[in-house]
Amino acid sequence: MCSGYHFHQWKAKTIQYLIDYGHEPSLLIIDDRSDKKLSFLKKIGHYPYAKFLFRIYNRFFFKPASRQLVSLESFLKGVPKIRCQVEERGFSEVFTDQDVERIKSHKLDFVLRFGFNIIRGEILQSARFGIWSFHHADEQKYRGGPPGFWEIYFRDNDNGAILQRLTNRLDAGYVLRKGYFKTIHHSWPANLDRLLFESARWPLQVAEDLKNGVLDPDNLEPSTSTAKIFHNPGNIKMLWFIFQSFYNKLSFHYHDLFKAEKWNIGIINKHVSELTQSNISIKPLWLQKPPSGSYYADPFGFIDDGNFRILYENYNFKKAQAKISCVKIEPESGKIIKEKHCIEEPHHLAYPFLLTEQGETYCMPESADDSKVVLYRYDKKVDSFIQHVVLLHDMDAVDPTLIRYENRWWLFFTRKHLSDTHLYIYYADEMTGEYKPHKNNPVKTDVRSARPAGLPFVIGGSLFRPAQNCSKTYGGSIIINRVFILSPENFKEVQVNEIKPFQNTVFNKGTHTLSAVGDFTLIDGKYFVFSYNHFFQRLRRKLSKKLHV
Repeated sequence: MCSGYHFHQWKAKTIQYLIDYGHEPSLLIIDDRSDKKLSFLKKIGHYPYAKFLFRIYNRFFFKPASRQLVSLESFLKGVPKIRCQVEERGFSEVFTDQDVERIKSHKLDFVLRFGFNIIRGEILQSARFGIWSFHHADEQKYRGGPPGFWEIYFRDNDNGAILQRLTNRLDAGYVLRKGYFKTIHHSWPANLDRLLFESARWPLQVAEDLKNGVLDPDNLEPSTSTAKIFHNPGNIKMLWFIFQSFYNKLSFHYHDLFKAEKWNIGIINKHVSELTQSNISIKPLWLQKPPSGSYYADPFGFIDDGNFRILYENYNFKKAQAKISCVKIEPESGKIIKEKHCIEEPHHLAYPFLLTEQGETYCMPESADDSKVVLYRYDKKVDSFIQHVVLLHDMDAVDPTLIRYENRWWLFFTRKHLSDTHLYIYYADEMTGEYKPHKNNPVKTDVRSARPAGLPFVIGGSLFRPAQNCSKTYGGSIIINRVFILSPENFKEVQVNEIKPFQNTVFNKGTHTLSAVGDFTLIDGKYFVFSYNHFFQRLRRKLSKKLHV
């Protein structure tokens, strides 16, 4: 459903995804109504002065890239067309019986609504799997629009979006796919671009789920949302929004320049299984604070000949780069016995994921800056880790996490673009590969619980996956998810607990890695400091962006 061959960029991207994967467009349902032109006097009389500021801002200042028009005539010129006029009934639009029958005769699988307004009636049954429409908000909070606006206005940390099969009730269709993005509070255009561009792949993913037989279209529940219906803001609210956006931009740059993250490692004297229980009391024993020019994060541990060892990201503010270090400690006291660097590369390393297989200990640190996933093996003779095998080439995997479950090896990670939001899965029969992509990557889009946050674990046959909640801040808390479907075609998980930052300690601003070592659990925590090196690095980056604009 459209108004012709010209589409907003994000809509064109959606169509292009479908075409590239072999889903051919079969029909253009074109809105054939001409705009009603009012006389000058009638325009003055009918102008919505109560929303004057929004209309001026939207027309002259609001220029998101996602809404720039592009032509798809070369791709769609040979596609059959039906031009339709609809009957307006209040806020709804109803297609004629003749047009509905003409559309049904094409035996469509689904229709994407990129034109018309609130459609109701028999047209909703005109395709096998219905009419699909985006709503770029969490329908449980915000119905109506404008998209990406009210989340900034009400200071929501995350901005939801859904792809739904339409029903006769507004924003209460069958939810086909849903995701959450971090709200960009200091820029409505940037927030909207993220919502529109990053959800553009969803129709393709739903189509692939239908093709792979993992989505049952007859077993979907309609949304029961009773959320308030929002409209374009009035002048007072628009003034407040403009002030908010200006304040948020100043706040964003202030925090980016003056507040550097400082992480440290803690030891919890509890088995990791206890952390699935809600309201559990957690009091980490913190290691000695790192030197002023560095931080320690992402702890993973192993026991070697009775020695309790922790590998971690050792970040240097001056170099803006990290290596992997290792300490030998007494877990009951947190006393450091020995410290050394165990993996160093020319590029940044982080998240030294550890696993043991057939008596050997392996480490798989994040090497996203080198676009590889590399497995290192612990060599007792040199007391260090030696590169063993490259699991993935040309892959900027962030926080790669590996586990053997139900006779397969599963590799979880995000990627550098929106590293807190899109979860990818690869799988293999052997630990060293060959790794194949999940049939519908990214399997999850959720800034609240996508990015890996440590060592997965199994309790009573159930797989639990720690993930980062980055909606408020990077590494704001740890979400423990229980995975209840994991296959090459399908993936589903549900949140069972949240490990929040540790109050009454200095490390109370975030936590983002959790890993078991015997009956102990390692964790990290952060607070903010001022760093001259961090300040000048960020300032150079901002100035560089300005010069390139």
